[in-house]
Amino acid sequence: MDNTASTNPGPAHGDEESPLHEGSNIPLRPMIKFTIGFVVVLVVVHVVILSIFFAFRSAAAQERQITGVEEARIVPPPPRLQPSVDHNELPVNDLRAMHAHETEVLKLRGLLDEEGKPQFSEALVKQIAAQAVTKK
Repeated sequence: MDNTASTNPGPAHGDEESPLHEGSNIPLRPMIKFTIGFVVVLVVVHVVILSIFFAFRSAAAQERQITGVEEARIVPPPPRLQPSVDHNELPVNDLRAMHAHETEVLKLRGLLDEEGKPQFSEALVKQIAAQAVTKK
């Protein structure tokens, strides 16, 4: 009796498959098509992303203005915030300067004497009284 035939589960001839070998249930052609399609889509996406990158890099390399205003800094109208770039005074100092300016203007008009006390001429008092009567 031949002991090699019973102990060797392999094929008796080179053309036959082993009875222990399972056949593949996965079709090979769709897997190859999917893999090729996936690689093609992958290459297309990378080319698109690379072209966008180069477009942004060239746009960033161009020299451009930060703002649309070409002139130097335009000073805003008064009143200014205190302190600021164009107005570096504290409110206390601004009030002192405003009071000194008002005092000088009132002295020039003759409404304050040299000591800073109010003085009114008789003509001015009569004029104000006449305006008050006509408004009633």
